[in-house]
Amino acid sequence: MSQQSNRGKLIEAYLEKHLTDLNREENPLGVKTLARMFLRDHAELFDYNETEIDNVRSTMRDYLGRGNKKVRKRFDIRDRDTGETQPSMPESHARVQEPFILPAGKWGVMADIHVPYHNPHAIALACKHFQEQGVTGILINGDLIDFWKISRFIGQGQKPDTAEEIRAARQFLQWLRYQFPDMPIIYKLGNHCKRWVDYIWFKGAELAKVMEEEWGPSLGLAHFLRCEQLGVKMVADNQIIYAGGLTIIHGHEWGKGAFNPVNPARGSFIRGKASILSAHNHQTSTHTESTIRKKIMGCWSMGCLCEVEPEYMPLAYLRWNLGATIVDVEEDGDFQVENFMILPDGDGYRIA
Repeated sequence: MSQQSNRGKLIEAYLEKHLTDLNREENPLGVKTLARMFLRDHAELFDYNETEIDNVRSTMRDYLGRGNKKVRKRFDIRDRDTGETQPSMPESHARVQEPFILPAGKWGVMADIHVPYHNPHAIALACKHFQEQGVTGILINGDLIDFWKISRFIGQGQKPDTAEEIRAARQFLQWLRYQFPDMPIIYKLGNHCKRWVDYIWFKGAELAKVMEEEWGPSLGLAHFLRCEQLGVKMVADNQIIYAGGLTIIHGHEWGKGAFNPVNPARGSFIRGKASILSAHNHQTSTHTESTIRKKIMGCWSMGCLCEVEPEYMPLAYLRWNLGATIVDVEEDGDFQVENFMILPDGDGYRIA
């Protein structure tokens, strides 16, 4: 008899032993909890880890008729009042994404760098301002890298390919780490960064599955950018950042068709009804309002640090501008925002 069949018989017997607990009217036992119990009770036979827990849970669900495999259903969940077999609730794949908590400190925030279409002079000036103002950490609020070649748009012209973009973005992070050698650097993915994931899933889903098992949902982007070696913490594109009483998003999280009446900052206030810092629109703007209880709420949108006259939109500079932000977060949740523009000044740039 194979080891797998022995394991299956053990699981089947364990399920039968605890079937009453699974059918309890109040606080019924969960299948994943039962899988954990099974591994603890058979510690001499099986390892206790998340992979084994998921494997045992999957087998139990199959025996209960809840799984995807076409195996013989061993047990029925019965109606507590009539005793008749009832259909089971399908497994829910709904997930709640926990926010990323930005520690208290003075954070230099930059966004929409779009390497390799970045503006080196504006970036250097922003970082110099961060240093002069005594920031204690750096936050990249989305779209560090452009990934134009793997976007849904036609990649016209002699533009850098994806390998070149990855190398350039890695070089940028190395440069940034040199400027701020001892500070935390947080990198939140934006919609352009997510092009990496979307492209791999669309072009090679089977490979994407392998990459996800190895590197997680970002499919190895942090690996190829050498984030771990450089001490850069990556935050998912759908993860909201809480900085005390301020919420920080890239801006694509609102979804397609987001409407920005007057300016992006006011658009954030209308949708979020909270103090919000966003990027994505490449435009510096501010909007403040008071609540009926005299609490002032502010919303800010950030300028970009990339080209503002791209060939696909040569008049983008009519709305886009260069800029960055400093967010000072206190331990009690209070915060201050300096949302500055970077303007042309002769042959160079200046902070405005």
